[in-house]
Amino acid sequence: MPVAQTQSRRALVVGISGVLAGAVLVVVVLLAGNTRKEIKFGSDTFTAGSAASLARSVPLIFPDPVNGDRPIFLQHLGPGVNHGWLAFDAQVDGCPLSWDAKAKEFVDTCTKDRYPADGTGLHQYPVSVRNGRV
Repeated sequence: MPVAQTQSRRALVVGISGVLAGAVLVVVVLLAGNTRKEIKFGSDTFTAGSAASLARSVPLIFPDPVNGDRPIFLQHLGPGVNHGWLAFDAQVDGCPLSWDAKAKEFVDTCTKDRYPADGTGLHQYPVSVRNGRV
């Protein structure tokens, strides 16, 4: 019985083409996977609560309400509950700040540096009061 001749050259070309096509696909997938896209849900703002209630218990600390990596202090130093609200970082270079009620200032727990009650020297965030809510 006769045996069919193989076309080794054709088989070699098909094999190499398959390997090259696979390599190209891997490169395309890796390049497409390296593009970072940020998806945001909701708003960059949050409502802490009733200005009248919160003003009685300041300063308040909140875990970062937007990104989860920067806690903030919410402080009230103004006249009346609708004015004088401040928000600022509650940590410096990863070290948390604590409130020294007697001295009425914030203390860096790592360096012992002190910051005034209004957060001067710390990154500040805008605060607004709408309909009695901060």
